[in-house]
Amino acid sequence: MSKFTSYRQIIDSIVVLFIGAGAYAFAFYLRFEFSIPVTESETLLYTLPILLVVRLVAAHVFALHRRSWRYMSLVDAVDICKASLAGSVIFAVIVFLVGGTDLPRSVYLLDGFLFPGFLIGTHVSARLLLERHGWNGIRYWKRVLIVGAGDSGQALIKELQGRMNHSYDPAIAVDDNRNKLGLKIHGVPVAGTLADVEELARIHRIDEVIIACHKLSKEKLTDIYNACERSGLLLKRVPPFEDILEGRFSPLQFQNIEIADLLPRSGVKLETPELVQFYHGKTILVTGAGGSIGSELVRQIAGWHPKQVLLLERSEYHLYEIDCELRERFPDTVAISLIGDVADTARVEHIMKQYSPQIVFHAAAYKHVPLMESNASEALKNNVLGTEIVTSLAMKYGVEKFVLISTDKAVSPCNVMGYTKRIAELVLSEKFGCSRTQYMAVRFGNVLDSAGSVVPLFRRQIASGGPVTVTHPEIERYFMTIPEAVQLVLAAGRMGKGGEIFVLDMGNPVRVLDLAKRMIELSGMHHVQVRYIGLRPGEKLTEELVDDSERLYSTDNRKISVIYPERRSEAIISGWISALLREVDDLSDEQVVEALKKIIRQADKLKGHSETAEENVVAISSGAGRL
Repeated sequence: MSKFTSYRQIIDSIVVLFIGAGAYAFAFYLRFEFSIPVTESETLLYTLPILLVVRLVAAHVFALHRRSWRYMSLVDAVDICKASLAGSVIFAVIVFLVGGTDLPRSVYLLDGFLFPGFLIGTHVSARLLLERHGWNGIRYWKRVLIVGAGDSGQALIKELQGRMNHSYDPAIAVDDNRNKLGLKIHGVPVAGTLADVEELARIHRIDEVIIACHKLSKEKLTDIYNACERSGLLLKRVPPFEDILEGRFSPLQFQNIEIADLLPRSGVKLETPELVQFYHGKTILVTGAGGSIGSELVRQIAGWHPKQVLLLERSEYHLYEIDCELRERFPDTVAISLIGDVADTARVEHIMKQYSPQIVFHAAAYKHVPLMESNASEALKNNVLGTEIVTSLAMKYGVEKFVLISTDKAVSPCNVMGYTKRIAELVLSEKFGCSRTQYMAVRFGNVLDSAGSVVPLFRRQIASGGPVTVTHPEIERYFMTIPEAVQLVLAAGRMGKGGEIFVLDMGNPVRVLDLAKRMIELSGMHHVQVRYIGLRPGEKLTEELVDDSERLYSTDNRKISVIYPERRSEAIISGWISALLREVDDLSDEQVVEALKKIIRQADKLKGHSETAEENVVAISSGAGRL
């Protein structure tokens, strides 16, 4: 037995003795109307030691000393009543057997009620005192408004009231369910709806707002955020249930609202049994596996029990990072990390021949627009030659599905990155229908928090005190979170029949200036300024996902649309690319750019052939493509 446990037993025993004596004496006072006769006083003193011994034994038998005063609950109250009843019965039996005294029966009854009442009252008072003050005196408490009076809100209020390792005082709650208005949850009133947050926060002198509703729409979340911003209140949310259950967060590890939570678009959740089953047991190769999209592809695939997942990456550090993460999170998944360059024919062929992948996600590419403007030849080798090599070897070694990760910058391209990704799409188009490999591309815009996106840049600039640099006040971009984009890529990979360019629903474009301002507000560093630096080389004010010559069709998944590009003549585009690559090392960046433009112009003049759009739409909408 530890010293702490021993001390607790001694303290609890003293409390039982003190309350037992007090309750017994008070029972006599009540019985004799606060004037105890001398003979009855003698009876009290004679029987009191017997009662106290019985009370101590009963308390020990029912383990009352193991009950936490800080977390006094209804179960503890029931156990106290059981111990009290048992003690009263045993005491009455002992007095009857011993004899020699005539104890009034009303004293038994009064003591039987007073003792548990006093003991429970003492525990409850101690709990309330501890919740308000702790062991070291009065603390500063932040008055908190809880958004959501459902199960999660009730659990949060109870947790806040029962723990001492925080400084939050739940003052009021709000909920849009009007049936809950006026109710009290553990003593906390439901004082209004979500629309009343700003007014209630002012009336009740609220310091922080905590969201305990996991199904809150982005519109309402944004409204609450704006209300808190106007009132100067901090806004936080409870962690998701699954994170709490899996031990990644405690219930009181509140999370800040992230910029992704406020994007004007609905979230995506597509982990259907059919989708999981499609990738289950397959060998899947992901190129660029250490990048933002590639690494998330690997994470999601690894959780679906593939036969093996192959990680091809040229950066040793990034490959090491994702390799360590997979071994920790998915120890049962066979993940093979392969260092290599997609532009290295021998290396890629060795991998294809040794592992025979059934599905290839080609995510390897240079993506940073301004950098590629001054490194056009390297962009050509990686983005174009790499795609040509991987697609050709996929055909040679019988890959079932090949998915190219494309970009909105391939539409009406005006920069090196866009030119090379447009040509990568053309490389696929000349292979449509030429083998049993089903080739398809997935086209989407910017992803939040990717290595080259503005979000990490803005975050660093805000942390350093600013300024936050925006190229133009009217520049707009489509944004999507990385997990959402990858879920849609995996869904498109399943539904594709070959010959498609899938276009992901990116929602409405967002002004980068608004994004920067919102991130500054979320950080709380309101002094940070925004500075305009002008459009960078190759940068457009707006991006688009479809050009005027392309026709967009819907699929059974409302988040995914499809384009059926014309099939190009076999090997013509590859021939142009090969000719360019033979002399690329002797060309300046300007000459490479002109050559890329020329290939795109010539390709657009080619007339190919394909199935009719109607035939393809029927294929995509069939049961096999349904999610």
